[in-house]
Amino acid sequence: MKNTKKVAIVLIILVFLGCAPKKRLYDLTIVSSRNIPLGQSSMELKKIPDRVEGRSEKEDLNLKEAIDQALNLYPGSVALSDVVVYRKGERIIVEGFPLYYDEGAGIPKKVVNRKDANRFENTSIQLGVELFTDNGIYFSIISDSTVEVVRIPDDVLNKMQRNWQKIEKVNIPAEVEHRGLVYKVVKIESGAFKGFSDLRSITLPNTIESIGTEAFKNCRRLASIVIPEKVSIIEYGTFANCQQLSSVTLPAGLKSIGEHAFSSCWKLKHIDIPQSTQVAKEAFSGSGVKY
Repeated sequence: MKNTKKVAIVLIILVFLGCAPKKRLYDLTIVSSRNIPLGQSSMELKKIPDRVEGRSEKEDLNLKEAIDQALNLYPGSVALSDVVVYRKGERIIVEGFPLYYDEGAGIPKKVVNRKDANRFENTSIQLGVELFTDNGIYFSIISDSTVEVVRIPDDVLNKMQRNWQKIEKVNIPAEVEHRGLVYKVVKIESGAFKGFSDLRSITLPNTIESIGTEAFKNCRRLASIVIPEKVSIIEYGTFANCQQLSSVTLPAGLKSIGEHAFSSCWKLKHIDIPQSTQVAKEAFSGSGVKY
């Protein structure tokens, strides 16, 4: 009899937790987990007349996660309006109307289920950050005034089949315009051009401050590179296996060169390295530079 009572009590507790009431926390005019300068764009935000809901993962009071899930139901939406934030047990729930910038493409289409919505985190929206393209180069907004160059999304690469490997020349601009705003290009993400085997020439603007690991790895036909003056570190494997690379110009203020940064650059025979630069072991392994 005692065991029966214990089981009954446990069931009552479980039912109570599962049916925990929603507690209203906030009423907000507009929210966004996307890195966009709300109110500063010349383009108009338009409302989708469909109130959506997003939830944080179980036992995780993560507001951003809930907003992301709601926005991902309409890929291309950038914010929510007329928002109510709830707490239910150990979850955050967000309800609101999706907003999007009208660029002539019409209202974004709704994703059928949440599993498909999450898939968009790896395409046009990654980790809640919107991507956009300019002259074939993809960018991610990292602040109100700056962007980074990112790798072409996998779904786009798949549509291009193997033609993306045949890109021979890339000119990265110092600034790009998106939705009426101008952004400075300051960073190249890790692996951004990795495997672009036919890339022969790339121009980096002086606004670049950071180049990620393996950003140009396996660009086998890249012949020369001028590293912008603001770059202070050449990361691990940045130019590894650039077999035709024979000319490299380093900035005077370069602080360090990481491991395998120029490994297997067979044609690289000479490079002027600033005296204050720290060079990691095997930074030039397999190249013509003896350091």
